[in-house]
Amino acid sequence: METLIVSPLIAQIISNPALGDLGALTGPEFFGKLIPALVGLGFVIGAIVFVFILIYGAIQWISSGGDKMKMESARSKIASALVGVVILLGFFAILNLVSCFFGIGIGRINVGEFNITFSGVICP
Repeated sequence: METLIVSPLIAQIISNPALGDLGALTGPEFFGKLIPALVGLGFVIGAIVFVFILIYGAIQWISSGGDKMKMESARSKIASALVGVVILLGFFAILNLVSCFFGIGIGRINVGEFNITFSGVICP
């Protein structure tokens, strides 16, 4: 009978330096890192969706050829995209206000090398 011996030198520890050692964190510390990351991801996804809907509405507007129904549909898409980005920015402002009052870091958006923070905000 043959046996398979796996050398420990072949195996490597796979880790992401951006995440650090998540296994050493307690529950509140883990969620303290997870929630701002998810909020930041939601803002990035919302911004990407806004750009695509705006471009799609603009292409529909250009290709409508003067047809009133197509122009109205394109105008509706552009207006919906703008309302969506206003809601997204309002949510961002509310998160920063809550973050300012309670001293938590929900409003930080950290996506790789791209960081958005409001350090000059004066809280009452």
